[in-house]
Amino acid sequence: MLSNAKKISPKKDSPRAVRRLIPPHILIFFFLQLLYFIPLWLVSSSSYDKGGVLAVGVDAHVVIGEIAMVYLVGFTAFLLGSLSAPRLCWLLGARWTSNTSVVQVRLCRFDFALLALLLAAFLISKLLLVREGVYSNYAFDTGNMDSSIWTASMFLSEALVLASIIMLFSDSPNNIRSFLLLSSVNGINLLHGTRNFFVVAVLAMALYIYVRTNTPLMKVALCGAAAFLGSASLAYAVFVSRSHVIDAGFSLLDILSPITFESLFSQMSLVTLLNHPVLISPFGSPLRLIQDITLFSVPRIFLANKGTALWIGQFGYLSPMGAFNGFAAGILYFGYLFPLFYYFAGLIAGILYRESKTQYGAIVYLYFTCDFLYRIVRDGYIIPLKMLINIVEILLLLALARSLFKSFAGASSVIPLPVSRK
Repeated sequence: MLSNAKKISPKKDSPRAVRRLIPPHILIFFFLQLLYFIPLWLVSSSSYDKGGVLAVGVDAHVVIGEIAMVYLVGFTAFLLGSLSAPRLCWLLGARWTSNTSVVQVRLCRFDFALLALLLAAFLISKLLLVREGVYSNYAFDTGNMDSSIWTASMFLSEALVLASIIMLFSDSPNNIRSFLLLSSVNGINLLHGTRNFFVVAVLAMALYIYVRTNTPLMKVALCGAAAFLGSASLAYAVFVSRSHVIDAGFSLLDILSPITFESLFSQMSLVTLLNHPVLISPFGSPLRLIQDITLFSVPRIFLANKGTALWIGQFGYLSPMGAFNGFAAGILYFGYLFPLFYYFAGLIAGILYRESKTQYGAIVYLYFTCDFLYRIVRDGYIIPLKMLINIVEILLLLALARSLFKSFAGASSVIPLPVSRK
């Protein structure tokens, strides 16, 4: 491994080799807005009727102007928040340094031991899910998404996503191959219809290309489009193998159907909410968000039915097909003040980007950009915030474990993997 590390080009692996004017989190959040809005807009202005999307499109057509405004206001607030980060640091007396890339994450032998344990626990959880029936039917249809095994499986899947992102941005000479391997293992989730982790992996690779190579932005976009089509094709293959409604009327356009379904069905909450403004409170119920996060963060062993105790749960009928549009959640929690949430999300993203010059700061920023931003677009606020809390807890435990291991085993046992430097 040492000999391989010496062959690495310093220019290629140096965190300061690439200078980008636009922070990655702004580009990814903008891409996610387009990914979800464009299919909804196209269907609302057409007669595409496969999979029952026509009814959703008709409802969306009535309020498509309001939906476009909500998206525009939300992204603008996020952008302003990100641009305000340097000013906030100045007001707090902190020095703002122009950060042009994300620092490499330094790994040690102890990290690989933990990774092996994580992989073993992940695979065991997936085997235990066989008896739940989630591989023969979509998990959303089985009614087992609140079981302890499912919860543990999702937690381990999220931890494996974090591990794969860390590996990709690490100083390991085999970082890309290791990332692809870990993402492939995590692809087991596709077998029970969970696509989120695969999407996060695609976003992570696009971010890596953007901050670790000199690839022009246009080529990065083309690579992202290719990865997007590849993931769409894979999702469609799983969809065909699992469903029993596909007939001989197949066309190449059907490959995009999972993306169309994902966009429309996850936004039914926003479409329905804007079609029934009587449900909207001008100033929302912001304290309910704190209450819901607190309840949802309680381990299920202590609160088995915590899903039914959530305030946001009473609006589940707005999204009967699963997921819950983030803007819909924002309007319910904050009313017409929902842009404040996105302003603070952009502000936090900007500050984390500044802190990504440190090891743990980089890990939190990468997770926040690739995972959290995607999930607040698709799943609302409760699940992403809980997962973000879990990730911070995992990193704190990891830092403590590494410190204890170093104390007991000696500094020589945790020497970082060598990286060639100028």
